[in-house]
Amino acid sequence: MREGHVGARTTRRRRTEFCPYIAVSTPVAAARGVLTHRVMNKNGTTTISDGTGAIEDRIEGIKESVKGFVDKGGQRVDEIKTRIIEVKDQAADKGSAFLDKAEGFIKANPIKAVGLAFGIGYIGMRLFR
Repeated sequence: MREGHVGARTTRRRRTEFCPYIAVSTPVAAARGVLTHRVMNKNGTTTISDGTGAIEDRIEGIKESVKGFVDKGGQRVDEIKTRIIEVKDQAADKGSAFLDKAEGFIKANPIKAVGLAFGIGYIGMRLFR
């Protein structure tokens, strides 16, 4: 802040020459010679468009990069889905193998199986009572 202007803020105003169709948007743009065109819309408002189309090019570039990210994300999701399906199938196979083993043990040793089930049930009742 300058001396004598305690608490005061200074602002810079953009300088544009009056012309209803062509205006220089910023001092930097004026130095570069970039002109913007004001276009009157049907509803009475004006829009400013860049004559070079640089903004549209940047938007298209951003769109393409976003599409690339979305495609990579979709591929990654597909990889994760297939991995989850593989793990689920492996778990189902292991569970099925364990049940087959248990069924074979019960058929081979029915008295031991009943005694084992009774013992596990008794211990469980004592623990959770």
